Amino acid sequence: MLLTVKKTYGNAFLNLVRQLLLADTMEYRPIAFRVGDSSNVLMIDDSVEEDMTEFISKFCSGSFIATSDAEMAKVNVRCDKVLKLSSIKTGELFFKGDDIEVLHSFSPVEVQVIFRRGTGSYSSDENVEFLERNNINVDDYVCISSRHSLISKFAYTTTESKDSITYNLDIVCKHGVHEDVLLSDVAARIKELSDCLIS
Repeated sequence: MLLTVKKTYGNAFLNLVRQLLLADTMEYRPIAFRVGDSSNVLMIDDSVEEDMTEFISKFCSGSFIATSDAEMAKVNVRCDKVLKLSSIKTGELFFKGDDIEVLHSFSPVEVQVIFRRGTGSYSSDENVEFLERNNINVDDYVCISSRHSLISKFAYTTTESKDSITYNLDIVCKHGVHEDVLLSDVAARIKELSDCLIS
């Protein structure tokens, strides 16, 4: 996508677009995990092959599409030999993308994942506080940090003329997200901001 602006405003405008795309798009991301009755990073249910770190890493590689404005979504699934990302379906979200196996079990085991809907990044401590505000006992979960953005890549090249600068944006959206819709939303936000500044 090409964006051409006056040189005077070039860098400021590009930074605004990048900020809106990377840090101001709403997304559900997993923030807490439990396998079996309880889990922590050192101990996981004996009936599964993976350790908690490996399971979380594979699980977080997936993209999830929101279907509601709920602040939080709990997903309960049963792993009976193999758990795939395609098992993630609730009224608030569903998995979209390359289906991978995230957990293997010797006997059936219950898995619970809690998702948070938000923008930008949250530390694990911030996600713990969020869960506690929602009356969830965090001692039963492994809580992680989370980055919420519908963009997986933002890069650009530039071409300058006497009075203007053109940015050739290389944007890669996550699975199920349409670039045109996302950029349209960003354009609307920029217009809202400019209207506020003019007023």
